[in-house]
Amino acid sequence: MMMIPRKHDFDLWDDVFGDSFFNEGASRLMKTDIKEKKNEYIIDIDLPGYEKEGIKLEIQDGYLNVHATVNKEEKDDEKGRFVRKERYLGSCSRSFYVGDNITENEIKAKFKNGTLTIIVPKKEEKKEKILPIRINSIGSDEVGTGDYFGPIVVTSCYVSKENIDFLIDLGVRDSKKLTDEKIMKLVPEIIKKIPYKTYILSNLEYNAHYKNNINMNMVKAILHNKVLYEMKSLGYAYDYIVVDQFEYPAAYFKHIASSTKQVKDIFFLTKAEDQCLSVACASMISRYIFIKKMKELSNSLEINIPKGASDKVDEVGKYIVSKYGKSKLNEIAKINFKNTEKILEEKK
Repeated sequence: MMMIPRKHDFDLWDDVFGDSFFNEGASRLMKTDIKEKKNEYIIDIDLPGYEKEGIKLEIQDGYLNVHATVNKEEKDDEKGRFVRKERYLGSCSRSFYVGDNITENEIKAKFKNGTLTIIVPKKEEKKEKILPIRINSIGSDEVGTGDYFGPIVVTSCYVSKENIDFLIDLGVRDSKKLTDEKIMKLVPEIIKKIPYKTYILSNLEYNAHYKNNINMNMVKAILHNKVLYEMKSLGYAYDYIVVDQFEYPAAYFKHIASSTKQVKDIFFLTKAEDQCLSVACASMISRYIFIKKMKELSNSLEINIPKGASDKVDEVGKYIVSKYGKSKLNEIAKINFKNTEKILEEKK
C-alpha cells in the first residue's frame, strides 16, 4: 500500500508554504528527497545554516509539518560590510501528507551536517467503516454552522430496531437531500415516535464563545457531547452511538476534555446520515427547527433572511445594518464569518 495517498489533490510532494523566498516558495530552501523502503519512507531535507533547536516536527490532521527557524543575523561592523546577502534568515516550513493513522511517537528524526532525516513507518490504511443496518442507535447531527444568519441547532435521536421500517417507509434520509417543504412535512411524523434532544445555540452565545478562542469545531464538539449525554442518560438500550464525523476523534475528545459529562463510546462515521437512521433523524429535526427559527427571524425583521453565506446574504446584511445598526449583527449573525467584513466595508 502507499503510505502517501492522494487527498484533495495533495500527495507527498505537496507543500503548505509560509512566506516565499525569491517568489519560489519554501521548496527552494528545503530541498527534499523521499526514498521508499519496504517498511518505511525516508525523507531527507536540506537545512544548511540551521540548528537542531530551531527545527520542529508535528503531526496535524494527517500532515507531517516541518518548521525551521534561524535568527543569526549578521550586521555590518568595523570588520567589513555586506555587499550582497543571499543566505536566508527567518522561518520556513513544508508539509507532507502521511495519513491519519500515523502519530508523532512513530516518527523518527535526526539532524546532522545540515540535513534533516525523517523516518515515517508504513502502515495499512484504515478500512472504511460500515455499520450494520438493523441496530438500536443514538445519533447526532447539526445544522447552521455554515449559515451566516440563524442559530446552530444540534440534535440527538434514539432509533430502535422496531422503528427502522417506519422511518424507511417515511423516506428519512440526510436532510441536505430533502427540500424544506419535505422536511416540514416529514419531521412532525418523526417526532411522534422518535425520542430526541436538541440544543439551540443563539448567535449571541456563539459570538461570545468565539471571542474566547473557541472555534467552530470546538463549538460543534461541545454541543454534540451535550445532546448525546442527555439522550444516553434516558437509558435506552443501544448498540452504537454514532456521530457524523467532522474532525478527527482525538481532536473531538480534546475539545470536550474539560467536561465532567462526556460520552466516549462513539462510532465516528463520515456521511453517517446515509448509513445510520438516528443520525438522519437528527439531521432532519435540526433542519426543521432551523427553518422555523429562520422564519421567525424573517418575520421579526420584515425581510426574507437567506440561508448560507452568499452574496445575497451580504445584500440582506447591509440592509439590516442600514435599518437597525451594525450592533444588530451580533444578535442575529455569526460575526466571525467573512460576510461581516463585506457588509460593513461601506459603513466604516
